Amino acid sequence: MVPNQHLLLRGEVNLPQVEMEHAILSVSADDSFGLWADGLRLGRGPCPSFPAHQPHQSFDVTELVRDQERLTVAVHAHHLGLVNWAIVSGDGRAGVRAWLDVTTTDGTTTALSWDWRHLVCAAFPAGHVMGYDTAFTEEIDARELPVGWQQPGFDDHAWAPAVPVAAPDWTLVPQRTATVTEYRRHPESVEVTTTDGIHTMTVDFGRELVGGLGLRVAASATVLDVGLGEELTDDGAVRTQMRCNCRCEERWSGDGTERELQHYGDRAFRYAQVDVAATDDALPEVFANVAHYPFDGTRAEFDSSDPRLNRLWQLAVDSLRYGRQELMMDCPSRERANYGLDSLMMQHAAAMLDGEYVQGAHMAELLLESRVDGVPRAVAPASRDHHFTEYGLYPVLMVWLHHQHTGDVDDVRRWLPVLLEVVDAFATRFHVDGSSLIGGTDTALRDLVDWPTTMRDDHQMVWINSVPNAVHHRAVEVTGQLASIVGDDVVAEQLSRRAESIRTEFHDRLYDPVTERYRDGIDESGQPVDHSSLHSNVFALQMGLVPEPLRHTVGRTIADRGWRGNLFVGWFLLQVLFEYGAGEEALRALTDDTIPGPARMVSAGATTTWEAWDLDLKANSSLCHPAGAVIGAEMVNGLSGIRPIEPGHRRFRVRPRADLLSVCRLTVPTPYGQIEVDWQRSESDTTVGVIVPVGTTCIFHAPPGHELSGSTTTLELGPGCHRIGLLERGTPSI
Repeated sequence: MVPNQHLLLRGEVNLPQVEMEHAILSVSADDSFGLWADGLRLGRGPCPSFPAHQPHQSFDVTELVRDQERLTVAVHAHHLGLVNWAIVSGDGRAGVRAWLDVTTTDGTTTALSWDWRHLVCAAFPAGHVMGYDTAFTEEIDARELPVGWQQPGFDDHAWAPAVPVAAPDWTLVPQRTATVTEYRRHPESVEVTTTDGIHTMTVDFGRELVGGLGLRVAASATVLDVGLGEELTDDGAVRTQMRCNCRCEERWSGDGTERELQHYGDRAFRYAQVDVAATDDALPEVFANVAHYPFDGTRAEFDSSDPRLNRLWQLAVDSLRYGRQELMMDCPSRERANYGLDSLMMQHAAAMLDGEYVQGAHMAELLLESRVDGVPRAVAPASRDHHFTEYGLYPVLMVWLHHQHTGDVDDVRRWLPVLLEVVDAFATRFHVDGSSLIGGTDTALRDLVDWPTTMRDDHQMVWINSVPNAVHHRAVEVTGQLASIVGDDVVAEQLSRRAESIRTEFHDRLYDPVTERYRDGIDESGQPVDHSSLHSNVFALQMGLVPEPLRHTVGRTIADRGWRGNLFVGWFLLQVLFEYGAGEEALRALTDDTIPGPARMVSAGATTTWEAWDLDLKANSSLCHPAGAVIGAEMVNGLSGIRPIEPGHRRFRVRPRADLLSVCRLTVPTPYGQIEVDWQRSESDTTVGVIVPVGTTCIFHAPPGHELSGSTTTLELGPGCHRIGLLERGTPSI
């Protein structure tokens, strides 16, 4: 099958003349589609998946078809046809399926189908492949794109009848996730320069976006050179050869009429450059077609006395808003793929910053479905195999995290057998004789630890690696907890004992009581290595391997090392700093732009989080790496101390860090409603407000250096609004 095949399809649906309750148009395509009904753009899709679970989307067209005799359905389908790590393509499968369900007032539903006519569309020829074989440039040729083909009444008699797919092997299922939101954004500025009759338009949309470029071109604009970029060069031109190794340069051709032309596929960009030979009054109108996963934007709030934190929170929110599309992709430019750790981080960020839980749960499903011999791939769905050791375990943590955020047990019941298969596969495949630890993972799968390799704090990649073992322990532990939740006490007890055995051996063999650090691992001769990276200790503490009496000690040794590593350890590092007595160091990492950390992006003017804290730290950095939004989410967790004690935050902790910030107000969404926390600290006293949602209980912990009544430091709060006055030895007034 030919790569980069674009297909236009049209069909006329004859509508029954009945008392209609509602009409639902369902569509799926392999690889993707854009959909119109009676000329109205309805959306695009589907979420990439595996053929065994091919999603179809449903669109309510009731008002379009009510009292009408027919409906025109138009689809622009695209087959990428490349084997990559981003989607399942290049496998010989391509097709479109659509039907209309009409339900009458008596409750009867009838599924309507229709005949298609199609045109193999030559209007989007490829100039070159971008990223890791994840997209083509689009050399749009308006002469090959029929005007008004989506509209009723368009003459398609010359189009050929669509050919039924022979032996289709897709299994259609309703799409679990929402349809991507699409809208236009106009530039914040357009500068025009003219050289030798060529007008160069330099367009700034004001921020990083994901979507496509659109132009309304004049009849005289027959050739347009189009470039996109995330940055400008030193001389003010658009950097079309992006850092992320995507070259966004295309030539578009007009057809001698005034019309709109726009990309089919997505790009990540802020700037556009359009070169056109035309009269001054015939320059194209430029716009962006923005596309992102639906984002509410009202469920979470943050405002504090430190403007640097406020900017970082907004950066996180914008990264989550603009950076997610059908998938929780690591970046929407080079890789365009659902990577395990990136999705785990975005899953937590989506819950904390938007109260959205479905997309992360579905990303876990895709990763678990991808397993090879029991081990999930690092990225899914994909047509090419790709593994990182820890990433094969993160989907287990995603199922657990979904339960923690929502309290939902349906996914737990459905996926528990698969989670057991995963943890057993790791224990069996990487078994070390006489040991509970796993070994040989780097050779077989590739241990990641952090990326790029220069940001691993010189971590030693040895036979028994501390970081994959820490993640493996946590996966075993939470799988046992999930088994207990659904009543499988036998399995829960077995996994609890297995996790305890891993903890004991990990600590006994890797902890150095002299340095108070965990070593990086054990070589094939059975000897622990001398090196102790930051990552070994962060993962040991965060994944629950450090005995309770030593947790603050290890936390202090981590804090003393300073902020090291990239995003892939940054979330865990921030958690352990806040949780284990190093809040000042956590706050410094969030606000000090002299160190390579989150504050560096803010001070450099980032509008979405980057692939590295500083662009010089990773040569091929993307400027849209939305997993970085988790830093803003964890900032809220750390400063408020909000953590679920029971799933869904039915019972939760609040420990406001009034010792770190004088003024703060924040809102965190939960399935029960919003938790609100605010405080004000003066020289004489500190007051804290907490709003506890109906149906929940808050366990309030006084900030460091403060007490409640007498010598107590905790207080149980029921639903409602509470105001707590704190003095060094004061009594709360509620």
